[in-house]
Amino acid sequence: MSNPNQILKQKKVWLLLVILLIICLFVMITKTHETKVEKYGVQEITSENMKSYSQKNEHYFVLVTWNNSQRVRLLDKINEAANQEKVIIMDLNLNSSSIPVNSSQTDFGVDINQKLDSLAFYSKGKMKDEISLVNIKDSEDFQSVINFIKANKK
Repeated sequence: MSNPNQILKQKKVWLLLVILLIICLFVMITKTHETKVEKYGVQEITSENMKSYSQKNEHYFVLVTWNNSQRVRLLDKINEAANQEKVIIMDLNLNSSSIPVNSSQTDFGVDINQKLDSLAFYSKGKMKDEISLVNIKDSEDFQSVINFIKANKK
């Protein structure tokens, strides 16, 4: 028959192994849900990941959209400009069904002063510059977006 101390020791070892396994699983799960940004251009981001992204990056661009027709019309051009300038622009669509009702853009790490349908540059979590996209109609107007990106990229 086994010694009671040995049995207790074995139980402690198994308990420790289970706890370590749970911790490893938790770390793996949280790592897979982080926003992975690997290329230039516009990248749609979920509201949950936006706050995390803003905390992990010192300098970044945020496109906040509400008007879907405006968004669709400009998204390709903004993506092209971001690729051309080798920057990443995080796209937060506040008109998405994934955005909780009664939420504020500050819940997602976006400055309360950033207007809807605008592109902003952030440094150390603070909005430093912004350009409205509401009146962008043609290629000539779009040049101002390219100039905005050039002026703010780090």
